[in-house]
Amino acid sequence: DDFYNNLVSTNAHSGPRQPWHDIHSQVIGPAAIDILNNFTERWKKQGIAGDTIFNFEDLNKNYSYNGQDSWNVQIFRSISEDSVQFEEVTPESVMKKKGRIIDSSIQHAYIHQIQKAERFIYIENQYFLGSSHQWENCRDIPVKNLVPLEIAAKIVDKIRQGEHFVAYILIPMFP
Repeated sequence: DDFYNNLVSTNAHSGPRQPWHDIHSQVIGPAAIDILNNFTERWKKQGIAGDTIFNFEDLNKNYSYNGQDSWNVQIFRSISEDSVQFEEVTPESVMKKKGRIIDSSIQHAYIHQIQKAERFIYIENQYFLGSSHQWENCRDIPVKNLVPLEIAAKIVDKIRQGEHFVAYILIPMFP
């Protein structure tokens, strides 16, 4: 019995992914173009050469929306050239590692927001892996995720400054 978690037991038919949830949203404007570009880059990597899915010449890339009911959106991803044929390689979003092109903009976004956090951090992520490559006896671990290390550094910094700070990290029991 797990006395530290009030999760209701599940069987193979109904679980074990509970209590995870999915969300959806509608994206319009420049962020939607980023999502379309991501799909297209994946399509070109997996599809037949020369098989076009969309005529980008007709796309208005100068889209703007002035409504009061909008949110600012940024699109991030973590992906390598194993899964996409990169259209535009910009120094801010991609790097070369062992000869492979990798877009690690999600990690950069997490780190940026963690460093800017003043009172709390809330992260809900089923793919949250640790910074074990920084542990004394795990230097050879290939996962180089810096996000947990940045969270720990932020907490240490806030403790040293005598400031109240909370980190909420939600991970599903069985991602």
